[in-house]
Amino acid sequence: MARYALVVDDDTPSRKIYGGMLSKLGFDVSEAIDGEDAIALLEASQPEVILLDLLLPKVNGLQVLEYIYSRAHLQSTHVIIITAHTTYKHTLHLREGDRYYTKPVPTSEIREYLIEILQVSPS
Repeated sequence: MARYALVVDDDTPSRKIYGGMLSKLGFDVSEAIDGEDAIALLEASQPEVILLDLLLPKVNGLQVLEYIYSRAHLQSTHVIIITAHTTYKHTLHLREGDRYYTKPVPTSEIREYLIEILQVSPS
């Protein structure tokens, strides 16, 4: 069974970079360009991991995170926040195993975390 990940970022190059890294780790990757698209995708899916920007149009990343944390079918989904927004780094209460990174984040750092937490095989 293929592993599934979601990348939520309004910046196309960021989506492509992180999506490519996830694909190399064996994930089927979906992309959302804003929070509204992310929630629509999450209503009918259960990704293993979500890479989430906070500064999103329409519905912001904090609202997407709240949606994720409030849904039973997403309780085992890991969230990796990747954002230029430093305001919430020390005040946001993430679930155990979730991470908050401030851009720019080397893909190698996220890759190492995924290998450790999700036991994905490096390629």
